[in-house]
Amino acid sequence: MPAVVIQFILIVLIPFLNWLEAVQSVYVITNKRAFILKVGLSKTVTSFFFPDLRVVLRRENKDGSGDIIVYIHQSKDYDGDTVTEEIGFKQVRNVKTFENILRYPNDT
Repeated sequence: MPAVVIQFILIVLIPFLNWLEAVQSVYVITNKRAFILKVGLSKTVTSFFFPDLRVVLRRENKDGSGDIIVYIHQSKDYDGDTVTEEIGFKQVRNVKTFENILRYPNDT
């Protein structure tokens, strides 16, 4: 029984946490770089300069929204398990257009 409860909580909790991260994020694109500003208990600004920016992954939903991942960070946790963190632009409305802007910033 506890395993079923944990699975249910994870099924509900993970999409909520993804949504919360997206709601607390602001994406800014200039002709020289792109920023991710995350607000919550603290503010975090992540900046990517275009010569160094590479789109690693585009994840697209049926409605055209999705994620652009520009960096995948892997590390080990306290007991040696691999932890993967995807860094990028999450829950973007028109992900294909957003990807094109990131790939060709001077063409827009």
